[in-house]
Amino acid sequence: MHIPDAYDDYIHASGKVVAGVDCYRAVCAHAAAHIIQTTSAFKGDDLNPLQVACISLIEDLRVELNTIKKFPGMKKIWIALHPDDEDLKEYNPFIADLVDFSRATLDSSYQAKQKFNKDFLINFRKKMAERGEFSEMSYDLGLSYYEIIKSETDVKISASALVATPIQYRDDNRYIWEYEELDWLSEGNDYVPVSQRQVRRNVNIMEMWNELDVETAGDDAQEIWTLDSEYFPDELDGVSLNELEGKEPISEPFHYNEWDYQLQLYRPNWVTLYERRVSKGDPEVIDKILKTYKPVANRLKNAIDQLQPQGLVKLKKQQEGSELDIDECVTAIADIRIGTTPSDRIYAKKIQHTRDVAVNLLMDLSESTNDMVVGSERSILELMQEATSLLSWAINKIGDNLTISGFASDSRHDVQYYRLKPFHHGFNDEVKARLAGIRGGLSTRMGTAMRHAGVDLLTQSSAKKILLVLTDGEPADIDVDDPQHLRMDAKKAVEELRARGIVTFCISLDPYADEYVARIFGKNRFMVIDHNYLSH
Repeated sequence: MHIPDAYDDYIHASGKVVAGVDCYRAVCAHAAAHIIQTTSAFKGDDLNPLQVACISLIEDLRVELNTIKKFPGMKKIWIALHPDDEDLKEYNPFIADLVDFSRATLDSSYQAKQKFNKDFLINFRKKMAERGEFSEMSYDLGLSYYEIIKSETDVKISASALVATPIQYRDDNRYIWEYEELDWLSEGNDYVPVSQRQVRRNVNIMEMWNELDVETAGDDAQEIWTLDSEYFPDELDGVSLNELEGKEPISEPFHYNEWDYQLQLYRPNWVTLYERRVSKGDPEVIDKILKTYKPVANRLKNAIDQLQPQGLVKLKKQQEGSELDIDECVTAIADIRIGTTPSDRIYAKKIQHTRDVAVNLLMDLSESTNDMVVGSERSILELMQEATSLLSWAINKIGDNLTISGFASDSRHDVQYYRLKPFHHGFNDEVKARLAGIRGGLSTRMGTAMRHAGVDLLTQSSAKKILLVLTDGEPADIDVDDPQHLRMDAKKAVEELRARGIVTFCISLDPYADEYVARIFGKNRFMVIDHNYLSH
């Protein structure tokens, strides 16, 4: 909530004074009521300003009446800040009618001056009793109220007159409205006019072929044409245009909310993410890693396999089963002979264990991964490449469902998400070439990348879903000054994924990660590997 530090006393035309501190309390309580009870914004694109004003009034009254049930003391303060007749002399009659209905709704001792307000108040109270917990009620009733007031009065009011509200503690209600058009004030200094934005349009193969040789087209073109698949002209003998130009295709934008820990609210559709491809490297680099560390890879495979063994598993000490557990039978006979009650868990049974795991290995590919490991001639990125190669080979041999992804960010407008190995694909030369081509650059907007990785995991039918994050530092980005902001957003992303059944685990190569990683991922959900260990 953005509220002034203090308020002046509110003085009615009659001389009655409401203390500034009460004004402050009224404003805070009203704003908090909307935050708690207005659970979704109303679409305002198809409404005129008068309809918006009527719906806003009904929603204000709905949240206030619900608040008064829990905090009865607010009723007196809110009524005291409603203007008297003398206070409304300079206002448009439409505004006076709205205030008349508002005061009659809150103050049972006040009689509405307009008959249509008296009649509508009966309907309003009935709807409050039936659907008072739902904000949709305000939208429907607000439109009905608009039709009544339009038919009963000669409404003539300018947009500027609508902006001014005589009820001092109420705001402009922009929190409860959502519009499709962009507002340069809310977009900030980096707002780009519509006329200057690039538009992506999906076309068919013939449109692409006919317009391919436009000499003036470049990266700054206002319209970008895309195909569902890459374009392979006949004259290029199997080489795509993207490969010829040295460019990898980019996905349509994905928009994600971001958590603001100071406001305790989501910033809706705040971050834009694009899926990209990593340029291919030499797959021999990965083959060399696997050959050099083959003993390590085999031990890793065995360790992962033992975490959840697959095949026929014998369970002992069962109350029922297909065969006797000899050890427990001997123990039971001994218990009988010494006069104690034997255990009834004397059976053994065999069950078939099936591995049903989906793993998303998400690598931090920010600029800091290019740093050299202290005491070593290798970079952090090289170590991440080696670790990912060994882990991917091991999981592929076991048969678990694995995808390998990477991410970096260049402000909230461009979070880059790389798919190195899709689900259900083998660890082949194509994947090895992508893994060999990874490069470090830009920043670390971790929360958005984890949300997108979680969406990817949720497409899989596996019973257990795991997001494994491999990073070398804390979340950060060039457009965020507060170091806590992206940490708390990443923590919120972990909570969102946990609520959807996804287990998150972090392997951090930052020796100082203990200060923040436990807060993000939770106790026993992370591992910190310091550089002294890595150098060996």
